[in-house]
Amino acid sequence: MTIDAERHNYALWELDPYGTGSVLSSKREKRRWEKTHLEQVTTGVEDVVVDLLRWTGDSTGSNIFPLGLPWNQIKGV
Repeated sequence: MTIDAERHNYALWELDPYGTGSVLSSKREKRRWEKTHLEQVTTGVEDVVVDLLRWTGDSTGSNIFPLGLPWNQIKGV
C-alpha cells in the first residue's frame, strides 16, 4: 500500500470513525460482512461493548460513543 493510499484510508476513518457511512459500509458489504457476524464475536462480551460495536455515531455519524467502557476503569489508563 502506498503512502497516498494510507492517507486516503486514514481520512475516511477520520470522517466516519465508526465506519457506518456509505464508503466504509460498502467496503464491509463487499467483504460479505453481515450483522450476524457481530453476534458471533460478541458472545460473552459485556453489553456495553456490544452497544459500542453497534454504535453508528448517532445522527452525524461521528458522535463519540457516550457510555463508559470497561477498559476506562483500569487504573493508570
